[in-house]
Amino acid sequence: MKKKFIIFASALMICSQALIVDAHPGRTDASGGHRDNKNRSGLGPYHYHCGGHPAHLHTNGCPYQGGGSSSSDESSSTSQDSGSSNTQTQPTGPSKESIEEKGTNNGYNDGYQLNTKNEYGYTGSYESEYRQAYKEAYQKGKLKIEKEKSEASQKGYKDGKENNHDNTYTQETVVKAYEESYSRGNEEFKENKKKEYESLGIKDCEENKKMRTFEDNVDSLYIDAYKKAYEDRHIELKNEEFKAKGYTDGIINKPNKNIDSKFKNSYEEGYKKGNEDRDEMLESAYNQGYEGETLKIDKKFEPIKSEIESKYNEGKKTSKNDKVAVVGIIGVGGAVGFSIYKKKKSKRNS
Repeated sequence: MKKKFIIFASALMICSQALIVDAHPGRTDASGGHRDNKNRSGLGPYHYHCGGHPAHLHTNGCPYQGGGSSSSDESSSTSQDSGSSNTQTQPTGPSKESIEEKGTNNGYNDGYQLNTKNEYGYTGSYESEYRQAYKEAYQKGKLKIEKEKSEASQKGYKDGKENNHDNTYTQETVVKAYEESYSRGNEEFKENKKKEYESLGIKDCEENKKMRTFEDNVDSLYIDAYKKAYEDRHIELKNEEFKAKGYTDGIINKPNKNIDSKFKNSYEEGYKKGNEDRDEMLESAYNQGYEGETLKIDKKFEPIKSEIESKYNEGKKTSKNDKVAVVGIIGVGGAVGFSIYKKKKSKRNS
């Protein structure tokens, strides 16, 4: 019996020593274990405790995983619960600053794009702050786009007058402002250019030059302007020519029946005027002769100079005869004779 007791006591001491080894002091790392360079555990240079468990290896995973909880597990769980509780007490949702920033961004973009105001499109936290930020930023964006439109409009007009299209803008409203102003400026450029070609056409025609040809890179708009001006001036000159010819024929009182129908009206107009001036000149020559004045003949009446002189002499002769008649009549009898003279003169003038 005494021998059995000794064996039991020895076994108990051995187990106690094993427990002491398993519970040796030392900090564990993040994996739940630590090094054992002296191999006190008999498990090698590294073993695990996994939250306070006896030293062990993870040959086939942790033997204590899923087992009973230790004080360390409880502490960890408590810590997690505490963390969860702390998280729940923190404010949820976006901050005031982020909402104001959102309102600023949306407002500026809408203002720049000239979109309809949409500050009430947002609902949620800090609505009033959002709307205020939106309104202020909207005005800034609108001012920005208006400035760019003005600059684009000025540039477009300038480029148009110089015939140099250079629209580098991307915003739709600004692009439109440039294009509209460019078109207006370019119309002025084209009109001025057309006038240059029209003047050239008139000049060539008046100098009796042949209608010139142009290179392929010259806009047909300007070529057409040149041709039309040349042809119109040619017709004007021809009409003036036939009108002058008609005038000359009217003075000599010899109409030309073989006139091109295109210029007949101009010829007849000139002829009528020439014929009227002829009659006036002949009458004037007669009166000058009758009054004893020196005969005056305009150069344009040189073709009928002989007729004019004849009429002048006729007037002189008539005047002389009238004077002789007056003397005779006066001799016959005062007032009665003078009355007879007046009647004769009246009939002659008619």
